[in-house]
This record gives sequence, structure tokens and C-alpha cells, in this order.
Amino acid sequence: MPDTDQPTPAEAALFALADIAAVWANWTAGRLDTDDAMAAISDHLTIAREYGALK
Repeated sequence: MPDTDQPTPAEAALFALADIAAVWANWTAGRLDTDDAMAAISDHLTIAREYGALK
């Protein structure tokens, strides 16, 4: 039986896109500096890659 606690690759991709959109919105509103925004985006892409959403 599959482990249902782990997101599917498609779910991981959707989560990453939603999180990146939130980071983008915070950066463009001036609530995040560029370094923090880039680090957050990198983290979200790494997590998506770990779940098979990216290669």
C-alpha cells in the first residue's frame, strides 16, 4: 500500500508553485528581500525535486 503521508509528484508541484507564488507576492510587496526570496524559492524547488515533481 502506498505511503499516503507523502505528496504525489503532481501534488508536490502544485504545493511548490503555490509557495513560490506566495514568495513572489511577498517579495514584490517589499516584505522579503531578494536574498531571502531566492533562498525560499530554492528550498521549495528542492523539496519538489525530492518528491519527484522536478528532475
